[in-house]
Amino acid sequence: MARQGAPLLSLAPQNATPVQEFILKVASRCNLDCAYCYEYRHGDESWRLASKFMRPFVYEAVARKIAEHIDQHQLKEVSVALHGGEPLLLGPRRLDRLAGTLGEIIGPTGAELTLTMQTNATLITDEIADVIRTRCIRVGVSLDGGRKENDRYRLDHGGASSFDRVMAGIKTLRAITPGEPAGILAVIDIENDPIETFDALASLEIINVDLLLPHYNWDRRPPVPPTSRMPAYGQWLSTIWDAWVGGRHSHLRIRFLDNIVARLVGHPGLYEQMSESPVALITINSDGAIEGVDTLKSTGTGVQKTGLNVLDHSIDDVLVHPLYLARQDWKASLPDACEGCSIKRICAGGYLPHRYRSGTGFNNTSVYCEDLFHLVTKIDRDIRVRAGMG
Repeated sequence: MARQGAPLLSLAPQNATPVQEFILKVASRCNLDCAYCYEYRHGDESWRLASKFMRPFVYEAVARKIAEHIDQHQLKEVSVALHGGEPLLLGPRRLDRLAGTLGEIIGPTGAELTLTMQTNATLITDEIADVIRTRCIRVGVSLDGGRKENDRYRLDHGGASSFDRVMAGIKTLRAITPGEPAGILAVIDIENDPIETFDALASLEIINVDLLLPHYNWDRRPPVPPTSRMPAYGQWLSTIWDAWVGGRHSHLRIRFLDNIVARLVGHPGLYEQMSESPVALITINSDGAIEGVDTLKSTGTGVQKTGLNVLDHSIDDVLVHPLYLARQDWKASLPDACEGCSIKRICAGGYLPHRYRSGTGFNNTSVYCEDLFHLVTKIDRDIRVRAGMG
């Protein structure tokens, strides 16, 4: 993952940032069959052998190892995100027990525990909403827009719409847990009109919105309709940027765009994509396997594996693993082709999984390089004009 010809390990092991973000794959199956899903549709088959659910002895071990890591490094806060597949396949009783165990074991460390969940919301019932409220779980819902936008790709295994079930789940959650869901995650589909998509997301009255570039790479390139203007994804996002800064739904917080603005004005990145900050995130699979960020599955089978497991290893063991160290120093892992780029400190080479190409691994520009350059330079110009510097 480092530059070709450069040492893979750019940091001494003792300098690695302690892990502070934990993605728990609490269910390895999903009740939807989204066409763009990196988990099941991009070549990685490890889910077939994984436990369908994270069992109690595994998440108890996870909680103990996180608590030990907190004590070892005197961490003030950690976040644990419940992912899948679809985490709500657990059902209310298993979800309650899992969340309760995490709180009971990690709580006494004194570190602030933020417990989140990313769900398609189709399985939210009164009982599950009550667990979410009781266990203080912040919920993110995956939804790509209105019915038309969402149902292009987010269908169930029978090819049926998921939209009405998502809306019903959000309604149930809100009735029992005011303030939830906390955010919406929408995968960008450039065949959908950006303003119609933007309006549909804003109509949900959920302030936090994230727009996600679909997880493609140079071997499996993102779809671009022949009629699209190039760079297609950059143009799509620029249309939303213009509307947003022009006052359309300006109350929304759009993390993808906020992150670019933060980087341009000298602040740290808001999350692991497009950031100079060391990545302090790992994934723990349903069987307890410690892995790199789960989106690496979009590049092929097993790329995310470290060979470590919470049943036999400590969290500290991952701090010396090449897969973790490679994301500690953005300069060392910057692709050769990015060295002379004027926005390299803003995009940091683009998201790691999007750089992949057979033969050269991750030593490539992002498959969205032109899109990012278009969007970042446009936002930079607009900020300068607004500040009277343009």
